[in-house]
Amino acid sequence: MTMKSTPRKPKQVKGSHDGREMTERKLAEQELRASEQRYRSLFSNMLDGFAYCRMLYDEHDRPVDFVYLSVNEAFGRLTGLTNVVGKLVSEVIPGIRELSPEVFETYGRVASTGIPETFEFDFKSQNQWLNISVYSTEKGSFAAVFDDITERKQADQVLRDGVERFQLASRATFNAIWDLDLRTNALWRNEGFQTLFGYEVEEIEPGLEFWSDRLHPEDLERAKGSLNAALASECESWSEEYRFRRKDGSYAAVE
Repeated sequence: MTMKSTPRKPKQVKGSHDGREMTERKLAEQELRASEQRYRSLFSNMLDGFAYCRMLYDEHDRPVDFVYLSVNEAFGRLTGLTNVVGKLVSEVIPGIRELSPEVFETYGRVASTGIPETFEFDFKSQNQWLNISVYSTEKGSFAAVFDDITERKQADQVLRDGVERFQLASRATFNAIWDLDLRTNALWRNEGFQTLFGYEVEEIEPGLEFWSDRLHPEDLERAKGSLNAALASECESWSEEYRFRRKDGSYAAVE
């Protein structure tokens, strides 16, 4: 009697593959939620203002308006604008297109080309200056990240006004003004210096030697010693009387 044996089929463990897929999917979902939470935390706590918008164009593809899709908390703090999501910028800031046409041109260009740009913007309706970086990840939309630089611009303007007033005064005075930075040897002088002493611009060498080499021999040590003492004490002002040689060789008594 011959016995035949039938090969046994390998046992299948049901659910092992499905279980692995489920675990991987859950891990991916957890990582996605964690990533979204990190993004929302950054979005809410970043110091710079942020706005994500959709650009609107006319029939000639010219940017005419945009809609706020999302903004962060700093947006409201820096601009003073609230409840803007879902609204047109023309509603939020009436007349902005006429006041700042360059903004629409820049936003529209970035939304169309995807090429990021950075610029400074005089936000006239809010009496602010903003430094704005614009980028786009989807054609027709753009994101703007901005910082308030009003104080810096005001300080720059004060400095420019001061320089302008100094230049006007230096041209109006009959006194000679000779300004030397001892750290860099950068030298500046006004027209009065040339008028009183006769030296052309190219004849005034940078460096303290131009001054000391033209002091009267009898005043040299006293004037230099007095100046060195003033520099060592870092005093704000220094005054001394001495004789200074003109280009024609004569000496002018100066203070």
